[in-house]
Amino acid sequence: MEKMNNAFEKMKMLVGMEVEDEHQQPAIEEDGNSFSFMDDFNRQCTLTTKQRFYGFAICLVSGLTCTLL
Repeated sequence: MEKMNNAFEKMKMLVGMEVEDEHQQPAIEEDGNSFSFMDDFNRQCTLTTKQRFYGFAICLVSGLTCTLL
């Protein structure tokens, strides 16, 4: 169950939701699998919701344009 909670917390970080610091645990090294790279990347990526929406809209329009061409 703890692995499921950790995965859910990481998914929250990926979509930009705030994560409670008291429930956040450091990355656990198990069999060489570590999410430390993704944790570092998510901490450095500080886009606002508006910026994320603009990026999505630009990608959607450019994708539709390429499809129609």
